[in-house]
Amino acid sequence: MLMDYQREVESIKKWLGTGSINIFGLPYSGKDTIGSALANMLGAEFLSSGRLLRNYGEKDQEVGILSPTDVFCKVVLPAFFDENYSGKPLILSTVGRSSGEEYKVIETAEKSGRRCARRAPRRWAPGR
Repeated sequence: MLMDYQREVESIKKWLGTGSINIFGLPYSGKDTIGSALANMLGAEFLSSGRLLRNYGEKDQEVGILSPTDVFCKVVLPAFFDENYSGKPLILSTVGRSSGEEYKVIETAEKSGRRCARRAPRRWAPGR
């Protein structure tokens, strides 16, 4: 059983390469918890958009209010080009937004040279 798990993890690492897994979800839904665990399991870098915004000074993030789109894009998107993450897989945790920031995240990730799957391969889907 452990060998099967290790084989699956290695398969996912190979599939991911230096790409990006972007986790979108509602505030306080566990994105950072899952993202951090995935990063640890896959040997990837973990970025929390909420943490980046709070470090930038967006106090609204502390009470679950979304930052304006322009602030989000200014603060979070440049992280994809940060040299500290170059050549490494990246796990990004961010709030799924109704105004389309998720598309900007995916577009920026791809521009930075990170492959982004629109969804996980079928064999890794929940319940399989």
